[in-house]
Amino acid sequence: MHVPWFFRLRWHGLLWGGLIGFLILLLWPRPLGGHAVVAVLQSDSMRPRFRRGDLVVLWRAPRYQPGDLVLYRGTHIPYVFHRIVGYDAQGRFLLQGDANTYLDPDHPSEEDVLGRYVFHLPRIGLLFLRWGRWPGWVLLGLSLATLIASQRTGIRKGHRNRRRRMEA
Repeated sequence: MHVPWFFRLRWHGLLWGGLIGFLILLLWPRPLGGHAVVAVLQSDSMRPRFRRGDLVVLWRAPRYQPGDLVLYRGTHIPYVFHRIVGYDAQGRFLLQGDANTYLDPDHPSEEDVLGRYVFHLPRIGLLFLRWGRWPGWVLLGLSLATLIASQRTGIRKGHRNRRRRMEA
């Protein structure tokens, strides 16, 4: 009797499914009702920790303080990912890139800040920089599907080998 592959998954299948589900919830974008803001870094102003092409995930925070890494709407550059280093006389943020020796010319207010850094995926954003927004998401989805399919194939092979050993 043929048993579908998804019934043969054991704990590691559930683990992969749970991990992918968690990542989907974590990365679900704010315009679609989620909490995440996802950005691809396009400069090296935050080196050595962050590089051009890193995919950064941020969440809105109730308040921001010096030391936080934030993404904000700039006037000279549409979006900027830098560290809060202090406040100006009007209570607006002073920001600076870790690799920069100067403060940002923009002093955003809390309303201009889109989110605080949660985690990043090194170099994954290069897909988006090279292929564009939607093709980048398609390539990332295909990569995840390939990972899932390879796990499925590995389970199926292991299942056949176990059956052969039992018959011998």
